[in-house]
Amino acid sequence: MSARMPDAFSVYLDLLRVVAAATVMVSHYPLTAGQAAITDRYNFGYDAVVVFFVLSGYVISHAVDTKERDGLTYSVNRIARIFPVAVIAVLLSWLLMSLGSRINPALYPDAFQLQTPLYYFSRTLSFTNEFWWDDIRPFGNGPYWSLSFEVWCYVIYGLAMFTRGHWRVGLVLLALVLTGPKQWLLLPIWLTGVAIYRCRDRFNLGRFPLWLMCVAPPVVFVALQLSNPRDWSYPLVGMHIERIFGHGLDGAANCGWGYLLAALVAVHLFAVRRMCLSTGFNANGRAATCIRQLASYTFSLYIFHFPLLIFWQAELGPTGDFYSPVLRGMVYLGTLIPVFILGYLVERRKKAFRKTMLAVFANAKRLMPP
Repeated sequence: MSARMPDAFSVYLDLLRVVAAATVMVSHYPLTAGQAAITDRYNFGYDAVVVFFVLSGYVISHAVDTKERDGLTYSVNRIARIFPVAVIAVLLSWLLMSLGSRINPALYPDAFQLQTPLYYFSRTLSFTNEFWWDDIRPFGNGPYWSLSFEVWCYVIYGLAMFTRGHWRVGLVLLALVLTGPKQWLLLPIWLTGVAIYRCRDRFNLGRFPLWLMCVAPPVVFVALQLSNPRDWSYPLVGMHIERIFGHGLDGAANCGWGYLLAALVAVHLFAVRRMCLSTGFNANGRAATCIRQLASYTFSLYIFHFPLLIFWQAELGPTGDFYSPVLRGMVYLGTLIPVFILGYLVERRKKAFRKTMLAVFANAKRLMPP
């Protein structure tokens, strides 16, 4: 099977990341009353997280298949990608909560975290904040919840790929026991991306079936979401799982719809990739370059935007109409400008972080006894 990712498909994945990140931001701070009615009625922010999970599983599988052939490289790349951004996100959330809660305490229901900040720093930067029944959003940074689950998907997948025999079984089981039921419920969504990568060349289909597989999932998605109430799968699936465990599921409560949406995304991606194999595409064109540039900031946008939005609401909210275009524009500018600055300073320094991590591991290895 070919491991090469077609240029057109790579750009398409980047476009999906941009759309998903923008959807999450608009869901948290709609620009108009009409958008607010839509975000209240439909949980498109959760849908975007599911898309991120499937894309993550696919891209990580591709990376392991093509360039991350050992556990050290895999671990260093994940740490260099995630940890610096997470540190900045938690520090930024702490700083903005410290300032904003003095201005408008009502916007900061989690301000009690400021009393014991070291505890919340340690829990969130160790990504244990969603273990079992915990649901710790660091200093009010709501979107951080999904990052914790994604990091442990990396850990579990890495253990499954780079350990052998009894060690593999034991370490994977240990990770599952440590993380708890919410991780168990969300892991299949991430693994859907892994599965579609593994099956990318296994079926020979004609042009029409591929077009159908490409178009049908978005149509089904729209039909299901628009014809059902918000989080409609919860009373069908999540609520019954909560009764079994005797606890709430927090971000995993809507897993029933998450599984169905992940399957729709998987079918769509399978078809798009196959169609991209025979598509002439200028990977260096303006549109492709612009999409790739924007996509390089999607992680920063996802993990930084929420504390910035809340802070600017605290600062500017009382000054006028809630849906004033001027107010909304100021909030968005006050959010996007820091996001792009921080993204440039952190995300675009991944190679430097990677070199530092490799040097740390090399020095540690030299210090170990023979």
